Amino acid sequence: MLQQGQVFKLTGGTEEKSLWAYRFRVGGRGARRVQRGGCASEQDASEALERALERVRREQGCGTALTCRACRRTRTARGHQARFERLERGSSLL
Repeated sequence: MLQQGQVFKLTGGTEEKSLWAYRFRVGGRGARRVQRGGCASEQDASEALERALERVRREQGCGTALTCRACRRTRTARGHQARFERLERGSSLL
């Protein structure tokens, strides 16, 4: 079963201070739906949703393995730029 969720803009408030939220089901169609809000941007809410879904996947024993591309993006975001430039050069030779 593929775990999914939704990101949406909360109603109310001003356009300048709009807040974003996300929701997902813990188990499946019949399971309870968890909703969290208060994110400043759509991207923040989306990232928080991904973290929450990954946590649920690990708890249920169906965690995902990182692909090379996802690993590269994650590590690059952390500042490991030089190492991945070598990795990309080496993988282009294959």
